[in-house]
Amino acid sequence: MPKIISEQEKKQREMLIIDQAFLMFETMDFTEITMAALAKKCNLAKGTLFVYFPTKETLFAKLLYKEYSEWGIHELEELRKHKSFTIESYKKFIMDETSYLIHERMRMIRLVAMKRSIIHQNIAPEILAEEIDGLDKTIHLLSRMTEKKLKFFNEEMIYRLYMMRHVIIIGVYELATSPHNIEKLAKLNKNDLGIIETEDALLKKTREYMDLLFKEQNH
Repeated sequence: MPKIISEQEKKQREMLIIDQAFLMFETMDFTEITMAALAKKCNLAKGTLFVYFPTKETLFAKLLYKEYSEWGIHELEELRKHKSFTIESYKKFIMDETSYLIHERMRMIRLVAMKRSIIHQNIAPEILAEEIDGLDKTIHLLSRMTEKKLKFFNEEMIYRLYMMRHVIIIGVYELATSPHNIEKLAKLNKNDLGIIETEDALLKKTREYMDLLFKEQNH
């Protein structure tokens, strides 16, 4: 008779799988990670893994939305440190948070870049419904909190800024990690330059979009 495990044990097993997947993703790409190798890392049967995550894409989607959740908590905490914003202090806040993503949440950026092309493939829409709704609520909460701290943007414009930051991150990271750019850096023997270029480009594009947004607002 199969062993019956408690809900707590199920949750612990799910977290073990997620933690081990994150560890593998630190040194490997999505295409290099197999469910068989992950099951071995977790000391579980491969079939058991599929009980919790029916596809590899489902597992990585859960990883992405876990990263989104942790990012949202961080940004909320940083927002609470500010009683109000001027135009310049709000720009600085966005720039600081963009740098934070590069230096502290590169794993999230890598997952976000995979979102449309890989992660949302081979997944039943209802599986991620709760996570997608949760992310949207978090961004609306961030937008409402920000609106109370500044006079020059309404909630809709701040929400739009969050969406555009997301688009910029994907575009810049995909460009920085394109085969052509990786080959160029390899020839220069300066792989670390890729991170520097990514940060510079991400900050530049974010700043340009913010300047455009402020200009539109003034008109």
